Amino acid sequence: MKYIKILSLIVVAMALNSCIKEDMSDCPPVVSFTFSYNGDTNDPSMFAKYIDNVTLFCYDEAGELVKTHTVNKSDLALFQGAKLSLYPGNYTIAAWGNITEGTTEVIGNVLGTSRVRHPDFGKGTNIPGNDHLYYGRYNVSIPETKAEVAGDIPFKGAHINVEVYVSGVGFANDQTSWASVEMTSLMPEYTMMMDNAQPFATTYYPVTTWSSEPNVSQSIFQTLRFEDDNEIEIKIKNQGGTLLASAMLKDFIKDNPIYSVNGKNEATVRIEFKFYDGKFEITIPDWGEQPIEPNI
Repeated sequence: MKYIKILSLIVVAMALNSCIKEDMSDCPPVVSFTFSYNGDTNDPSMFAKYIDNVTLFCYDEAGELVKTHTVNKSDLALFQGAKLSLYPGNYTIAAWGNITEGTTEVIGNVLGTSRVRHPDFGKGTNIPGNDHLYYGRYNVSIPETKAEVAGDIPFKGAHINVEVYVSGVGFANDQTSWASVEMTSLMPEYTMMMDNAQPFATTYYPVTTWSSEPNVSQSIFQTLRFEDDNEIEIKIKNQGGTLLASAMLKDFIKDNPIYSVNGKNEATVRIEFKFYDGKFEITIPDWGEQPIEPNI
């Protein structure tokens, strides 16, 4: 995102340079935006709970990026919104919550071709997962009269939480014995309008850790959004790459409709692969959900 930030600084500098004169007629009007996110329960406090930062991408009527602006958590605590200086015209504001450099990459400076993705996509490197992304969009017209303009940018969930647990394989103090997890047929890249930019054909390789309570290996990660009816397969392998078990996610969701992801902002899929006596079963974990940490 470095060159996008440079462009933003140049635009801001040009605007400020024209506004330090006594004649303020060249100064662009300030547009005030508030941010809102109500989750799935119409709870306004969800924004503060789940969104740590917001980056705004402002495109003019021709679809050219003219400004970016990031609001961090401390600033959001003071004002759950942002103020932008924009000259008269029509703009599209794309807003992303919880973008973290190193785990989310924004490329392009044209609305129709800009992309949001994990920086390892397309580099032949394993993708471990995505950020807890949220998305909002707002179209705004700035009149020539420079009248005060304000609006609210509503956010929606742009990710799905996935928790995969494996019991009966490996030992806590021997990482080489832990099972590994692969999740196939995922879509790894959004357009700036949060449309799918790639086919569902990418495999994620989430990080595995060990939970001493309840004594299982676990992979807790996020993906970009998918539907209940999908071709996603979760594979469990040993460290040598031998397949130990697998499950089609759509079948698991069909058998356990509590994990339907369709239409949910806060969608989570929790699945356990339980190995015993040379067999395995696929079940719902019988312990509580992991707490959501937006920056993980």
